[in-house]
Amino acid sequence: NPVLPAQGADVTVKYVDEAGQSIAKDVIKTGNVGDKYTTEQKAITGYTFKEVTGGTTGSFTDKEQTVTYVYTKNPVLPAQGADVTVKYVDEAGQSITKDVIKTGNVGDKYTTEQKA
Repeated sequence: NPVLPAQGADVTVKYVDEAGQSIAKDVIKTGNVGDKYTTEQKAITGYTFKEVTGGTTGSFTDKEQTVTYVYTKNPVLPAQGADVTVKYVDEAGQSITKDVIKTGNVGDKYTTEQKA
């Protein structure tokens, strides 16, 4: 009687941020004991690959294996905020001095000044 290959335990490939939170769907690899497997580093929008733990290639065994690709979140650049225009007018709404334009990023604080 021929010996049938034994089903190997799964190899789970995880994609996480530095806090261990999943940032892409896990990939489950299956095969028979002794079969080779390979895993892939993914390009994940908003993240940069940092490191991998576990065997990125190897053979299925009778024990579950995990390969974890760790990514660093890319810094988010501040968004340019819309200008704030400071107007100085008389009671009739007529400009009495030059407008002041304040610029900055969304969320930045600004102040205005009363002129004499």
